[in-house]
Formats: sequence, structure tokens, C-alpha cells
Amino acid sequence: MKQVRFYIKIYIRYFSQSLKRRLAYRSDFLIQIIFALSTQVASLVFVLTIFEHIPDLNGWSFAEILFIYGFAQTAMALFSFFFGNLISLGRYYILNGQLDRVLLRPLHPLFQILVERLDFGALSTLGMGLGALGYACALLNLSWSITTWFLLVSLLFCAALLFAGLVFILV
Repeated sequence: MKQVRFYIKIYIRYFSQSLKRRLAYRSDFLIQIIFALSTQVASLVFVLTIFEHIPDLNGWSFAEILFIYGFAQTAMALFSFFFGNLISLGRYYILNGQLDRVLLRPLHPLFQILVERLDFGALSTLGMGLGALGYACALLNLSWSITTWFLLVSLLFCAALLFAGLVFILV
């Protein structure tokens, strides 16, 4: 338990330093957020356009597709924010010789790789995914209990871990 608290403190410090580094160039940070948000809006407009012309896709309604879209975007945003640095493992850390720097520190190397560069553009994707998920739930008139909410949050984190596992295997 002591070690978990230690890693949480280190994670908070890495998070604050990463945020400071990104906010040093505020316009770049803002452009990244706006670009990620506009990409999500464009994909949502694409789904809306399809369902304007075709109201039913093999039994799937717009609200059901929107729920799946929101779930997938939220899970992908969680993956990108927490595990997105795994993608650069081979390209940045191994080919550029940065893995030696990570291995010499007293922290776990995988932890350092995961928290060294956080993707703040994923926060706009997370917001869009949660918004689409919430709107789809309202359209579907789903009844939610505490157990269902817990299951949804658990499945979102499991999906993010699944994406991370696939990337870790493929990289």
C-alpha cells in the first residue's frame, strides 16, 4: 500500500510537469485540443449524415450506434491519455537510445514510459465520447442503477486496457 501511494505521488508530479510543459506553448495546446475536438465532431457529423438518409441500418437505430460510438471514443480517449506513450516505445525509446535513461532510474521502467508524455488532446475526445454516450443513453431511455454505472465504468477501463494490451503486443 505504501508503494501504491508512492507511485500515485510520482504520477501526480509527472502529470503536473507534463501539463506545465504543454502549457508553455498555450496556442499549440489549444490548437491540439481544437483539432482533436473537430475530428470528433466531423466523425459524429458523418454518422448523423448516414442516419439522415438511412434511418435504420440492419436493425440498428441512431441512438444505438451513438452509444457504441460514445463508448468506443471514451475507451480510446482513456487509452490515449494513460497508455498512448506505448506507441512510441520502439521508435523513440529503443531507436533513439532513450530506454537506457529510463532503465537507470529507480522507478519501474514501464511506469516511466507511460507517464512521461501524457496526451492532453485525448481530453477533448473523452469529453466528446462522454457527451455522445450520455446523449445516447437519454435517447434510448435506459434505466441506470448503481450497479449498471459501475459496470459501464469498469467496461470502459477494461476496453482501454484491452487497447493498451494490443498496442503493447504489436509494438
